Amino acid sequence: MRVLVAFEDTYRFYRETMAACIQIKRPDAEVETAGLETLEEKLEQFAPQVVICSSEMAINPNDELAWIELSVHLNMPARIRVHGCWRTMTNPTLDHLLALIDEIV
Repeated sequence: MRVLVAFEDTYRFYRETMAACIQIKRPDAEVETAGLETLEEKLEQFAPQVVICSSEMAINPNDELAWIELSVHLNMPARIRVHGCWRTMTNPTLDHLLALIDEIV
């Protein structure tokens, strides 16, 4: 499983901490990080199966790419795309994110 965590550099600590937590909880996963300015390049280079990002999907991925759009604002729900279907979730926890990642496998 390849997971890419991408947030603005303003939220670099959040991005790196989230990636480290995912790596600890899912040691078999390959986890990388990117800033939003290098997101498209990293998508091509790393070819993730799951993207956890603070931005709306700026690409048109195939149905196999899962996209989890997390807002940095607590009152905004997360938008989640898995197997081509969108859903929302309010304030997902790390356990919720891990369950979503497991759903892809």
